[in-house]
Amino acid sequence: MNNMTYKLSFALAAAVIMMVSSTVAYPNKPSFLGCTSSDDCEVDECCVLGMMRYSVPVCKRLGDEGETCRPRGDDVPQNTTVHYPDGSSAQLNVHMVVCPCATGLECSDGMACIGLDGAGKLVLREDYTDVDELNQLRRRR
Repeated sequence: MNNMTYKLSFALAAAVIMMVSSTVAYPNKPSFLGCTSSDDCEVDECCVLGMMRYSVPVCKRLGDEGETCRPRGDDVPQNTTVHYPDGSSAQLNVHMVVCPCATGLECSDGMACIGLDGAGKLVLREDYTDVDELNQLRRRR
């Protein structure tokens, strides 16, 4: 085997090993997933995973007044890996079972979204924190 053939064979073998190892380490996201994080959803939605085995995450609306919610601190997205019977898996950053309350609402001790004193009901993702812009939106309503 000459030097050129050896280098070419080595490069080809290295490329195949890298391709196979990256497929094992980073499997393709299953096409049937609705979302993998709230970034995949509309601004008034979050990505939610149910508690049943093989649940598929989907985008749901943020909690409206009177709807079920998780108390503060339990309403943050969780990093989790899901595995399905077809052998596919995915890394998720999702809320479990229910979305947090919409901005302008909070989760009561009774686990229901309630209005805050003096706050207009805004339907924006929970990480929207620019108070000046929120006040401008409130005035436009």
